Amino acid sequence: MKRPIINIAIILCLLSIAGCNNKKQQNTKSQQKVLEVVTAKPQLTSITDGETFSATIEAFVKNNIAPQAPNRISRIAVEVGQTVAKGQLLAIMDDAQLAQLELKINNSATELKRLDELYKIGGISKSNWEAAQMAYNVDKTAFRNLKENTQLVSPINGVITARNYDSGDMYSPQMPLLIVEQLAPLKLKVNVSERYFPKFTKGLPVKITCDLFPDEEFDGKVALVAPTINPTSRTFEAEIHLPNQDKRLRPGMYAHAKLSFGQEEALLIPDIAVKTLPGTGEKYVFVLNSGKAVLKPVQTGRIIGDKVVVLKGITENDTLITTGLTRLKNGDSVTVSLAK
Repeated sequence: MKRPIINIAIILCLLSIAGCNNKKQQNTKSQQKVLEVVTAKPQLTSITDGETFSATIEAFVKNNIAPQAPNRISRIAVEVGQTVAKGQLLAIMDDAQLAQLELKINNSATELKRLDELYKIGGISKSNWEAAQMAYNVDKTAFRNLKENTQLVSPINGVITARNYDSGDMYSPQMPLLIVEQLAPLKLKVNVSERYFPKFTKGLPVKITCDLFPDEEFDGKVALVAPTINPTSRTFEAEIHLPNQDKRLRPGMYAHAKLSFGQEEALLIPDIAVKTLPGTGEKYVFVLNSGKAVLKPVQTGRIIGDKVVVLKGITENDTLITTGLTRLKNGDSVTVSLAK
């Protein structure tokens, strides 16, 4: 009675083993499936070596107008948007202290004149005469300093771009009383990749476009180049000046500075062949090698249309895979369905 049960158990076990073997064979066949891909060859060609940098236009000079210490504002003589000349009076602070010091200096001048006469005839000692002379000079210096902080003038030719107080207000150091900016010339500060450092020289011509005037170009030139490179960003700072004689451009506008460094040979590949490694930001491509997809890290440069410049990682003799990149793993077998 027990033998049939044993036979049935053996049969079920054999069937189970056979089923497992079939699944393994199916998985093996699935793993061995070859992906069809499209390929392309890198192109070594001559291109215009240049770059466009974006930056916000800045005033050539920007001055915050304010006295050295808090004081009552007697009168503000200018308004926002007003053009001012160097040395023009902008505001007058309370002048009570200035008037007192001026009176003291006048009295000191009279006294010093009297002491001069006494010193000439031997009426006072040289040390007393020198002490009086020094005190008078100290008061004159204090008067000039106080006058500069009472009668505020513009240090440049420019435009008033901000007014933070009204006449009668008490000035506080938290904000300048006025801001005056020089509009001609203007400047742009750009951060440039270190690979351009040998080519980025003072006097290099620049073509500048502005979003507000997209169909116009303005001439500028490189005026300053930082002597060192930032080790974190691998960039250096450069300053571009533009005359802006018609004053159409203004500080705060967004602009693009285009520089050309001549012709150079570059390796171009389709931008669809380049992928970014998640979590690292590193670029990579898949190269066809003996029927296998081989992953290669690359260093890329600027984008030209639907092509990207490759600076390092592959050569013109490599064959790139341009399709199915998200499904590929390093070492996968592939077959070429269409070669370019």
